[in-house]
Amino acid sequence: MRYATIVIFTAILLLPARLGGFTPPKPPVPIQLYDTVRLLFIGDVMQHGKQVKAALAAGNPAAPEDPLSYNYSTTFKYIAENLRRADIAAANMEFPVGDYPYGFYPNFNSPATIALEAKRSGINLFLTANNHMADQGGKGLEKTLQIYDTLGVRYIGSYHSAEERESREPLIIRRKGIKIAFINFCYGLNCALDGKCVVNRMDSTLICRYIERAKEGGADLIVALPHWGEEYKSLPNKQQRRWAEMLFKRGVRLIVGTHPHVPQLAEIELKSNGELKQAAIYSLGNYISNQSTPNQTQLGLMAEIALCRNRLTGKVTVTAPQITPLWCFKAGEYENNYTVLPISRVLAHPERVAIAKEYERASTTYEQFKRENLIRVSRCEEETIDK
Repeated sequence: MRYATIVIFTAILLLPARLGGFTPPKPPVPIQLYDTVRLLFIGDVMQHGKQVKAALAAGNPAAPEDPLSYNYSTTFKYIAENLRRADIAAANMEFPVGDYPYGFYPNFNSPATIALEAKRSGINLFLTANNHMADQGGKGLEKTLQIYDTLGVRYIGSYHSAEERESREPLIIRRKGIKIAFINFCYGLNCALDGKCVVNRMDSTLICRYIERAKEGGADLIVALPHWGEEYKSLPNKQQRRWAEMLFKRGVRLIVGTHPHVPQLAEIELKSNGELKQAAIYSLGNYISNQSTPNQTQLGLMAEIALCRNRLTGKVTVTAPQITPLWCFKAGEYENNYTVLPISRVLAHPERVAIAKEYERASTTYEQFKRENLIRVSRCEEETIDK
């Protein structure tokens, strides 16, 4: 009987081989429970005269009238990986783009190559509601928007006409089942804006209407992107405070500001479970510019935030912003052209900074920034209702 049992068991083991071979079952594919959308914001992308001249010197100085003669390859070089990793990467593009001859401060007019380089590097949302957008008048703004249309890059804050604005505001982007609304506006313009083009201003009636549309459109997160505040001040003024309070009450959860050219206070409030309740980053400061006075004009912030959607429940949670300090180097200080690096990378490799005193400026400015405690995170206790 024992022998028969062994024979039968052996026959069962050999049966799959006689039927053409045995293929073990594939392991089950793990179910992805969450979808994640990543947002990234950088501050003022400026185009001062020395920046444009340095780009030409790094390109083809013999043909200054050709926008492709301007080399901006170092502008986003050291954060391009972050930009491309983000689903939505936004930058305040604080200049019109147009034709040669190019204009410098106080009336900017820049080669379109800077916008092309921004797109190539991973920036896919241009913020255009800022005080310099009318530097070349209505025709200059129209030209800028036409170039952005040709490049195929999404922009908000400025429009070809009031009718176009009403049809496009607010911008609601849907990614992986998550809806994010963006509203960009500014305190004013440096020059008169003639023609049909419009730029979003700090008109509470207008902005509140767009917030309501965002809620009606089912936005999981509403982001306000104001160009506001006082230049070179690290704390928000009363107007910024009033507006932030109003925006939060209306339904905005994330405010990311620009204009002061220095980083301002960031107030991040978390729920008891660690999710974001609301955050106001009053100013990211400059991303890149020719400014150096005060020192904080070379220190900027990059803010990254993630939204996670549970595929089973559909619930969307928002993480706290991760803020990375950046440092802007002028031509010859780190590369042969203007460039920006995370300051942690600068401090880790002082030997790579061409001018020792510029390393010291970066180090002392960053230490001062930390002492000012401008990034403040608080956690609120959720109220419980007795039944």
